[in-house]
Amino acid sequence: MIAGGLRVLAISDDSPLLRACRLGLPLFELKTSGLIESYFISGSSLIEVPSESSFDVLWLQRCNNAGLVERLSTRLDGRYLLDIDDYLLGGAAYLPEHRLSGRGAVARAVCECAALTTPSLRLVAILEDATRCELRSKTVVCPNALTAPACMRTPERPAGMLMTQSDRMALTRSQTAVLSAVCTVAQRHELPITYVGVPSAELARLAEHHGSRLVALGHLDYWHYHTRLTTWPTLLGICPLETQADDETLKFIRGKSDMKMVEFAGRGHPAVYSRAEPYVDTDLRAGLLADNDERAWVEALEHVLASGWRAAADEQAQVCDRRAADRVARECWLPALHQARLKAPLSGEELRRALGSVGRPLQAFIEVAAQADRVLQGRVAWRLEQVLRGLARAGDEC
Repeated sequence: MIAGGLRVLAISDDSPLLRACRLGLPLFELKTSGLIESYFISGSSLIEVPSESSFDVLWLQRCNNAGLVERLSTRLDGRYLLDIDDYLLGGAAYLPEHRLSGRGAVARAVCECAALTTPSLRLVAILEDATRCELRSKTVVCPNALTAPACMRTPERPAGMLMTQSDRMALTRSQTAVLSAVCTVAQRHELPITYVGVPSAELARLAEHHGSRLVALGHLDYWHYHTRLTTWPTLLGICPLETQADDETLKFIRGKSDMKMVEFAGRGHPAVYSRAEPYVDTDLRAGLLADNDERAWVEALEHVLASGWRAAADEQAQVCDRRAADRVARECWLPALHQARLKAPLSGEELRRALGSVGRPLQAFIEVAAQADRVLQGRVAWRLEQVLRGLARAGDEC
């Protein structure tokens, strides 16, 4: 075993995209840098975990499994790391209610974990206010990161527009104004709008109304997506966040991160971002910020297309320096892992005995579906996973 090396078991019931971003990437960097001995990523049933493997750290991602949190508290004294990158204790008008299930489990996990990681102190403050727990003393801020490309992009005028959503677009009252601006400028300059994810009905309607071309690619897995970000021609990133919603929706959005800024600027793509807190309260300076009205977005998009794209090289260099995945893993994630180290190593078999199946009869099937992108195209795998998650929720409610 590596001297002082850690063996990490990461537990996540989230989609492959989220697993890769804030689990797979930092763990891979820690392993390849020789800073941990090994890691294994599993769903909460632990069905895949090798019985003979031993682990020094348990790392949970966005856990809303009440049974698992209960057993971690009573049987392992809360010795685990919890990573949470959204305000999962609140609601947002653009999200369906079932997406916010398990808030009680999340709140308990936030308060009881040995180490808490988030992408910003802003989210920590929101979580403290919601839970009435003091969290900062055990929090390690682990900002979103990326692996720097082997070759930096030479700035070019964008050949199209790019919008990316792993879930629903975070727009309510501003949706028509912002998307009308996007479609107007796309049509004016004959630029296609490439959409990674499933576009909203409003975007599809506006694109048809303005005569702009919408290319919907469906969901891509994390590694495929980042490969495409590197190999696509320069695109103009479209990154809206709501700023004119009800208090609960705005609080949810305030808890979001600057991930789009990391992805787009870090791959050399200029972008326009809403003047929302995640893109204002950040150490990164990239693209243009726009108020969420049609005129402001049209002006910002036109400026980037006219000359603003020339700053993309400096923006990419800044992001790749400040958010290099190997450095963030070493300086942020590694101390958090040491903070959550178990009192003694536990084998996969011991962990299964201690934590059990936590009452999720379909969890093993969900975990298989979550990995289905290995053999299926991303959209098919994603839909299969959503169906199984819905069945699991129905089973839990019975």
